[in-house]
Amino acid sequence: MSNEQAIERKQSVPRDKFIETWATKYAEGGSVQDVADALGMNLGSCQGRATGLRKKGIMLPKFKGGRTAVNVDVNEANARLAAIMGITVEQLTAQASGDDASDGE
Repeated sequence: MSNEQAIERKQSVPRDKFIETWATKYAEGGSVQDVADALGMNLGSCQGRATGLRKKGIMLPKFKGGRTAVNVDVNEANARLAAIMGITVEQLTAQASGDDASDGE
C-alpha cells in the first residue's frame, strides 16, 4: 500500500458514536445512507456494522434496510440506545420485538 493509499484509509468509528448516530438518524426519519454519510462510511460497511451489533444483542432500530461487530456489554449498549431514543429499555425491547403498543401514538 502506498503512502497516499494509507492516508486515504478512513479511521474506524467508535461503537458508541455509531450507535448514537444510528439512533439520531432513525429518530429524524433518516436512512442507513444518512448514517453512513454522517460517519464517513460506505453504505455496505454501515449496514454490516449494524447487523453485527444486532447479532450481539444491541437492539438498533431497523430502517427500510440496514445492517455491525464488536465485543460489547449488551445491557449497557441497549440502555444507552434507549436513553438516546428517549425511551425505556422495556419500550426498546417491545419495539424490537415488533410490539407497537409502546410507540406513543
